[in-house]
Amino acid sequence: MGALTTGDAFRLLDEAIAAGETYDLIVCNNVLEHVLDPMGLLDRLRAIVAPEGLLRIAVPNDGSWLQAEIVARGFGAPEFWLAPPDHLNYFNTDTLPRALAAHGWEVTEHLGEYPIDTFLLNPATNYLQEKARGRDCHFTRIAFEMGLWKAKGLDGVIAYRRGCAAAGIGRNQTAYARPAAR
Repeated sequence: MGALTTGDAFRLLDEAIAAGETYDLIVCNNVLEHVLDPMGLLDRLRAIVAPEGLLRIAVPNDGSWLQAEIVARGFGAPEFWLAPPDHLNYFNTDTLPRALAAHGWEVTEHLGEYPIDTFLLNPATNYLQEKARGRDCHFTRIAFEMGLWKAKGLDGVIAYRRGCAAAGIGRNQTAYARPAAR
């Protein structure tokens, strides 16, 4: 494949597989939730990542325990995170690693992002109830992350994000995975 190839992703991946192409790194940001066959995509990606290669896959953390708590406390409508027709598939910090493992991947790192959904637990900051609050919540997230970076450096940011994923929180999640031994 060239530097930029456009077209049906599944057809292009099938062509790469048939040609025996492999890649050391594949970055798949906010794709898995949009495709009709996410498990088929994971299988195809597994077929083209080199044995010592790496897949970086990022998706929203939807259906989390935190979102369930927001609904249970009456701060959000049931399944407020659903976004059809754009999002066809939903993963949380429990289901993404399981899906990867079931399709031949070994997760080597799992990170969550800032849990912006915590603002929904407070009527004064609930951006679902008042959309205009979302901007301030976003800038609070940015200030926190920049402050953490300055105070603790990259290692501190990574440790924080590992903790978010381990706790099942974070608006988005990123998994790094290697092909599992067959």
